[in-house]
Amino acid sequence: MRFNTSTRFLATTLGVMCLAAPAQADWRAEAQAAVDDGRYLEALHYISLAKANTPRDSALTAEKENIQAKLNDERNRLVKQAKSANAKGRRKQAGSIYRAVLAVDPNNKVARAALRKMERASTLTLIQKTNTQVQAAARQNERAKKTSAQEAAPKADPSLLQDAEAALARGDAAHAIAALEKHLQIEPKDSHVVSVLDAAYKRQADADLKDGEDKRALAYLEKRFALSKTKAAEADLNALRFQIADELYAEGLKLYDNDLERAIAIWRKAVETDPGHLEARRQLDEAIAVRSTLQSINEGM
Repeated sequence: MRFNTSTRFLATTLGVMCLAAPAQADWRAEAQAAVDDGRYLEALHYISLAKANTPRDSALTAEKENIQAKLNDERNRLVKQAKSANAKGRRKQAGSIYRAVLAVDPNNKVARAALRKMERASTLTLIQKTNTQVQAAARQNERAKKTSAQEAAPKADPSLLQDAEAALARGDAAHAIAALEKHLQIEPKDSHVVSVLDAAYKRQADADLKDGEDKRALAYLEKRFALSKTKAAEADLNALRFQIADELYAEGLKLYDNDLERAIAIWRKAVETDPGHLEARRQLDEAIAVRSTLQSINEGM
């Protein structure tokens, strides 16, 4: 089994609790190797271990201060680059640099806030672009006529469609959906009803989002995509999935240090909601690896 750098770092830390402490020179060598690789957080950890047995060692104190200064310089340099890229409209580049900031300083509030703001802005832009497409598709299909083959099929009560359109006009999307779904059970190939129901699902999902009912909105967008299979429906569904997964991702970050199992459960749910949320998937894989390392260490004690 292979472990990544973060896992080895955590396992080494926990190993200090049950294994004899290495010589001070070994910790200093580890710290210097970490500095050479740009792993300043690890370097600070190792130099702190070296300093633990000789807290008054002025040379170690100076080394620690020097490493901290390098970490601060690297973090500030990256934040400055990210802000500059974002100001020039290079959002993708800025996002990559902000993630590099988090690799140096995982708790950096500026980078975390900037990434969340950029992701939300991207989601809103996508939703706004697709709204026009949805409305155009609904208008285009409103006047669709039934074919001669459909004439022989069972006919739905015309009042169902009239009732649904009236309900939609007055803003009662839930009532419209109930009537339209009943209509489609009788005439599943009625393209006009499909287009109106598509619009009703979208309107109800938007209303649920405004009320903070993200899960209910997601259910309507899933029904809408299953019904129409349009690119607009797919885009709206994917955007909301990402939003919900991102909120779960942030929740898991808050729990990670104190409740590893809950963090894993939440990140697993985030990945299930949106398999394309790479940050949540990365955190989940890393947390599972850390848990495995901890279990191996405990079994060896």
